[in-house]
Amino acid sequence: MSDTLHGRPIRGDISHYGSKTLAEQWPTEKFIEQLDALFEHPEVESIRWEQYTPYFNDGDACEFGFGELSVRFVGGDEEAGDNGDGFLSSYELGDWPEGYYQTHSRWDDSKPDYDPTDFIPDFEANDANGIVAAFEALSDSLKHYEVELRKLFGDPAQVTATRGGFDVEFYDHD
Repeated sequence: MSDTLHGRPIRGDISHYGSKTLAEQWPTEKFIEQLDALFEHPEVESIRWEQYTPYFNDGDACEFGFGELSVRFVGGDEEAGDNGDGFLSSYELGDWPEGYYQTHSRWDDSKPDYDPTDFIPDFEANDANGIVAAFEALSDSLKHYEVELRKLFGDPAQVTATRGGFDVEFYDHD
């Protein structure tokens, strides 16, 4: 299937299933503006999120939603992030005090010191603050585009946004 979102191609298999009280829905033009606010920073290569209806929710209704937003930087560590794919979540972008991981307990002290901020490329402070602000704004607002993003990209899906369009892959969330 091939479609577009404001002139940007959507590629991949789009799936649908699963209804709840929705947040106020915003026009997709605003979504593109928020994406572009991140892409204004040349360090940002791509943005990724997962969207799906869970198969099981411990007795509660299984309702469509979004996984955590993540970002990949140009020239960033290709093995960074929780999934080792170069995409960093809000956790890795957090403002961690210097030496935090050396002064707090780890599950295995035989492992070398780990500091997730080591994976983040060095940016000027203003650039980093702008990237984090744009990232948080988009992350906080995904629910406001739920209907359209589900319609456009499917359920379940992993969506990777670049300046040139959107790549959609089936997302196995079990």
